[in-house]
Amino acid sequence: MRILFVNRVMGLWRGGGETFDLNTAKGLQKRNHEIEFITGCKKNGEVPFPVNEFKTHYIYTPYLSKLATKLPFKVKGLGKLWHLDNYWWGSEVFNYLKENDKFNYYDAIWILTLPHLNKKIKAHYDTPTIIRFPGPPDPVLLKVIKKLPFVIVNGDTYHYLKKENVNCINIPPSPNLVEIHNKLDIRKLMRAQHQIKDDELAVIYVGRLINMKNIAFLIKGVKQLIDSTKKVVKLMIVGDGEERHRLEKLVKQLHMEKNVIFTGFVDNKDIYKYYIASDIYALLSTYESFSIATLEAMYYGLPVIVSNVGWLKNLVENNVTGNLINLDDIDSLVYNLRKYVENENLRKNIGSNGERYVTDKFSWESNAVTIERIFMSQIPNSVVEETSRVL
Repeated sequence: MRILFVNRVMGLWRGGGETFDLNTAKGLQKRNHEIEFITGCKKNGEVPFPVNEFKTHYIYTPYLSKLATKLPFKVKGLGKLWHLDNYWWGSEVFNYLKENDKFNYYDAIWILTLPHLNKKIKAHYDTPTIIRFPGPPDPVLLKVIKKLPFVIVNGDTYHYLKKENVNCINIPPSPNLVEIHNKLDIRKLMRAQHQIKDDELAVIYVGRLINMKNIAFLIKGVKQLIDSTKKVVKLMIVGDGEERHRLEKLVKQLHMEKNVIFTGFVDNKDIYKYYIASDIYALLSTYESFSIATLEAMYYGLPVIVSNVGWLKNLVENNVTGNLINLDDIDSLVYNLRKYVENENLRKNIGSNGERYVTDKFSWESNAVTIERIFMSQIPNSVVEETSRVL
């Protein structure tokens, strides 16, 4: 099959939703499907995060909703800009596909969070579509979703939409797994690169630097840990985002410049090196619909400390693969960090449990098979037969 992935922000920044789509596309490509992407770019044509793995078409998107994060105050109704963004860009995508006769070229289209584009395609063409939602929708989107035959979701979104009587297909994300043969060499190289000595402990956060991730709380917790243990502890913050300047300012205020490392953006293909270089993983978000980064940390043998919110409480088994702490409970955060910092055997045992859990339960390859079957159930028999001969 020729499958088109439509993801508006893939070219602008990378989060869990973009990682999901990219890895799903790779899984389908391994099964001999032809994959292309359409994503957004800036007005001058700049693409901060180009999709180099696949043939990609870039269409300008204003990304107005980002204004909400830049204002120092809240404006009623500003969240609706997100819907305006999606509606406008979805119309641009539809016109592009129509003008270039692409609806007759693709056998199926995968759409991330653009229900109006999906509706428009269904009204004019027979091209099968799958629409996926990475997080619980607001009331405006929920009304639209309820009219769809089904949606692809995962994690906390699945349970939320089931309660709303929406027909959902639950396809959980999987971590980016890399088979490692020279783990010790990578660990030594990465730690030397970031000036982490052999006898020092590294706590790692991986993700966007945005307010929802609650990174300031993690920094303050690590500060208290440093003040209460004889061990030398470093915090590696892997990622970039609008909160970086504020977080760097906080680090200076707490006199933690020698203990906190900001790596900036790291490509997905290289992130595994940072997990290998680390000893403990922490994610203390105020909400997570899922968390691919947490699965990745477990796969690479790290004990994980996460907030007891969203789907995290289903991913992590307390005292087995890591620990769950209540939001902003800094005493619990420091306690759990300290017990891993000061007990190497505990780190290894909990880390091994997490690695087994992820290896047994998650796979992009099995996801690709499921998605392939969903597409094939919607396309004409002639295309199914042709595809089956290729596989």
